[in-house]
Amino acid sequence: MPRRKRISPKTICGMIFGHIHNNTNAAYWPLIRASPQMLNAGVDVNDFQPVTLEELMENNDRFKVTRHANSEATSHASSIAADDEATSHSAHDVTPAGRALKNNNLSEV
Repeated sequence: MPRRKRISPKTICGMIFGHIHNNTNAAYWPLIRASPQMLNAGVDVNDFQPVTLEELMENNDRFKVTRHANSEATSHASSIAADDEATSHSAHDVTPAGRALKNNNLSEV
């Protein structure tokens, strides 16, 4: 993880946000994880309590490291599940609606 420059009154730019709902599978997660100036103020990251800026930074450091490990494990498990799905015949292949969803083409439904 990149070393964080401490946020101070002299800091030019930072971003405090919330509501990612622990979604570390989203396309934006790698950007958030790699950006030490981006801080998640969501209650789930901060033990459902108000926190100081220092606590917010500490909680985010911990969250980013923990979630990175969890998301890599989830990614590996998803990869295995995708391989299993590719080798089995699912109901999505049988029905027109299932095929449309599988092909991301809702105009077929």
